[in-house]
Amino acid sequence: LTRQRAEATEGLRRRAQERADALAEQIAAKLGELVSLEGDGYVNESEKLRELISGVYTNVSQYPGRPSQSQIDETDRLQGELDGVRGWLDALLANEVTAFNVDLEKAGQEPVSWPSQEDFLSGDEEESGSSSGSLYRSHRAIYESHSQTPLGLNWWANWAICR
Repeated sequence: LTRQRAEATEGLRRRAQERADALAEQIAAKLGELVSLEGDGYVNESEKLRELISGVYTNVSQYPGRPSQSQIDETDRLQGELDGVRGWLDALLANEVTAFNVDLEKAGQEPVSWPSQEDFLSGDEEESGSSSGSLYRSHRAIYESHSQTPLGLNWWANWAICR
């Protein structure tokens, strides 16, 4: 009986490992669509979603006056791509990761968990378990500190008008 239980547990662990490997491959493939993983990081780099969003942000922020229609159209197109990625991630979490967690629990392992978006952005260390939202919080702190001065308020007002 002990040997049968050990074999069953080993089978569950193997199945969980196979699912983990499949998830890792899916995520790596999607990462390659989102972020440039090749080139030297300067001249010889392909443009993926992250780089395209950065380019639009740079062009709009340096463009004199209101954003052009082509910049607005490109922003809308990229938003559509980003929404597609969010849909893919939601489906992955709801289907693949949920099934993976069932396998982990059957194998006596801890399930995979992640903070909610609210916990991530709030920076509640107890809830999220890490400081993963620290960049968001630091940018928010900069915005709040700049908006307390006349010069900062003027800058933010001009930025909002030019959007």
